[in-house]
Amino acid sequence: MSSESDIHHLNYAAWKLEVLKITRYRISLKTEVVQALIERGNELKREGRIRDYDDWSHLMWVLKNKYREMTADASS
Repeated sequence: MSSESDIHHLNYAAWKLEVLKITRYRISLKTEVVQALIERGNELKREGRIRDYDDWSHLMWVLKNKYREMTADASS
């Protein structure tokens, strides 16, 4: 997994790979890393670097659900 500072420099393919690692391997993360991935996904969209909008929106949905789960667990 990339560090928070590395995430802000990922291109779309590398960003997608990081998100897929989360979903497939269920690695443990800090909420800050998931937040950084969400922010980078939004930046990529604003920059017009998304090739497949449906794929991007599914990955963002996955990230946001992961973030909600993590914050709900932390508040319990």
